[in-house]
Amino acid sequence: MGTIMLAIKMGTKTTTIYKQNDGFLLKEPSLVAINGASRDKEVCAVGLEAKKLYGKLGEESLTTVVSPINEGVITDSELATKMLKMFIEKICPRKLFKPNIRAIVCVPLGITLAEKLVFEQTCYHAGINDVILIPSIICSAIGYGTDISSDATNMFVGVGGGCTDIAVISQTMLINGINVGMGGGNIDKAIEQQLIAKFNFIVGDSSAEKIKKEIGSLYATDSNEVLVSGQDAITREAKKQIIVSSDIYPAVEHYYAKIADSIVSVLNTCSPEVCAEIAKRGITFVGGDSKITGLEKYFKTKLNIPVRGTDNAEDLDIVGCAELLDNPDLLKKVLINI
Repeated sequence: MGTIMLAIKMGTKTTTIYKQNDGFLLKEPSLVAINGASRDKEVCAVGLEAKKLYGKLGEESLTTVVSPINEGVITDSELATKMLKMFIEKICPRKLFKPNIRAIVCVPLGITLAEKLVFEQTCYHAGINDVILIPSIICSAIGYGTDISSDATNMFVGVGGGCTDIAVISQTMLINGINVGMGGGNIDKAIEQQLIAKFNFIVGDSSAEKIKKEIGSLYATDSNEVLVSGQDAITREAKKQIIVSSDIYPAVEHYYAKIADSIVSVLNTCSPEVCAEIAKRGITFVGGDSKITGLEKYFKTKLNIPVRGTDNAEDLDIVGCAELLDNPDLLKKVLINI
């Protein structure tokens, strides 16, 4: 039996798997539904099936839905292993023999050796024989179409569901970079708190994310609106509320301001030559939460540097990871320099 080659992104919100020669075969929420006591960890559903249960289980339910990945790192290796194993079996069903699987896995920038080991062990226990870990932000740069082996200096900012990566890349090297332990999930929670404070209105995680995607804006006076179903925080009765972009602006802007500060901290530790080239070439934003309205103008005003986003920003990391499967020479260069 031949070797199966996979590219995998195990994100805080979503797990995506690409299989060489077959394309993208799986994209499902990084969620696990557990039956009984959590310590027993009897998994009854993962991914989309687990999401169907999320937010619908009462306090007396013996089933809980959790994410084994938070802020980009695996926080429950046992559940992450079971989840990944079930995902792999979904796209690579076993027949008579256990397949030989090799995988490139996207991971956050700057994770510790212990966190890398957890990713590796999770993959091995899920049935993968050989694992290569590559920073997601490098994969995103490749997926964006950047020739990272050239001597040009490029700055990328990846705003993911659980964390934000900021990196300066040249000649397949990470010249500088940091991981900020916050992402779209933090913005969703901040929106929930903002709606309670402003309207005594409770919404769940899914509704908060929907609000962010539909009317989230970095223009303070944006007037886009959406009608949302939720619950009155005082009476606990069902309630509908019209939410305007400006209602959630303080919650949204707070996190992008932190990202701007983090970008400045990275630039402050770069050489004048590198900073000059970034100022000329601009900064590229990737990741699902880089698609927010007003991003380019907001960061250009904050940083006085040109900024660009991209429509398909959400999956560029796994696209680049898949490209590395097909380009062993580039993979070798990246591995030498990370």
